[in-house]
Amino acid sequence: MKAGIARRGALVVVAAALGAGLVPGAADAARVLKVQDGKARWVRDPLLPPASKTALPPVRGRSGPRVATKPRARAASLTGQERKRYSDALSAAKRQRDALSGTRRAELSAVIAIVERIESRGELTSSRLNAIESTLRRNTELWGSNAAPPPGTHVTFGTSPVIFEYYAGSGLQIQPLGNFGKANAAWSECRSAGDRTCTRLRNHLDAMLSLAAQRGGFTAFEYYFDFEGGAPPWISSMAQGTGIQALSRATQLTGDTRYVTAARAALGAFETAPPVGVLQPAEGGSHYLMYSYAPRLFIFNGFLQSLVGLDDYRDISGDARGTTLFRNGHAHAKLLVPQSDTGSWSLYSLGGPESTRNYHVLLRDILANLCKRIGTTVYCTTADRFTQYLAARDAA
Repeated sequence: MKAGIARRGALVVVAAALGAGLVPGAADAARVLKVQDGKARWVRDPLLPPASKTALPPVRGRSGPRVATKPRARAASLTGQERKRYSDALSAAKRQRDALSGTRRAELSAVIAIVERIESRGELTSSRLNAIESTLRRNTELWGSNAAPPPGTHVTFGTSPVIFEYYAGSGLQIQPLGNFGKANAAWSECRSAGDRTCTRLRNHLDAMLSLAAQRGGFTAFEYYFDFEGGAPPWISSMAQGTGIQALSRATQLTGDTRYVTAARAALGAFETAPPVGVLQPAEGGSHYLMYSYAPRLFIFNGFLQSLVGLDDYRDISGDARGTTLFRNGHAHAKLLVPQSDTGSWSLYSLGGPESTRNYHVLLRDILANLCKRIGTTVYCTTADRFTQYLAARDAA
């Protein structure tokens, strides 16, 4: 018995969100565009999750208004050195943009415009500077010498492990979900090999922590681009939960408590209402939002995957705070999950459309994972029914 809920063995989970479909050039999980000294080439990375499994789910079947991003008073000024770093990166991007044409110019222009909007709203804080500066410099480097890759392409630079993703119309953007998915893959590989040092895992998590922001009093793994009505910076319960999971596992494997301390600092997202956090009071307990800007959109797979991350955190850390957050989400999930079942297929979101086949499989797999972890009947029986629905549809 663990924190009052039966546990039946955890299933190693690397998967995160599943995108709407495979994108050209990204079907191979090991394929990544690596940029070195301005030149891009395709390389293989067996730890890299497929782009189709870390793409942001679309905001389909919208069931309520967004939380509007309101202009805020300008944040505390950057230091002189920080302001110079930002100005130098922005000026370099603008010089490069002015030398380009076509798609390359349009993409770099879009990145510049996004960053300038963040600054104009007073959202350019010291803790966000690393991520925003990196986004500007990486886009400047890619677009200066390379054609546009297929949308959804994962891109890395030099010796840095950080994964960027190409979003057409928004340039390259840091992908927290993909990065923590790769960190989980590194953890799994090192654990299987008995490698308790796991340099790959440490390097990746250290790089992601250097890009984390302080948001409403907690550590956040933010997205810095507009996405289907949401203005940056915004967060996702799925990315936040997967980050907490990867950090906790790193401490479990290596003994380095820095990582579980960082995971603990990120819990506030699940205790804070939108648009700052992802906590939405709901029937029986708490719902954790896929998108902090969409408080009435309850996406089944994103919420349930965030519970998997919280479950690992509470198990590894023994932190009562994490246990409370998991229990509150679990109490709601037990009531919510039956509403995902149409009797012949699954729904993508509460009151929304039916899942695509990929989303149906993803939801089934997450439910099966929760079943293995805690043995709750509704997770087990719903996963079994979804498997039956899949077989029936495939046989039709």
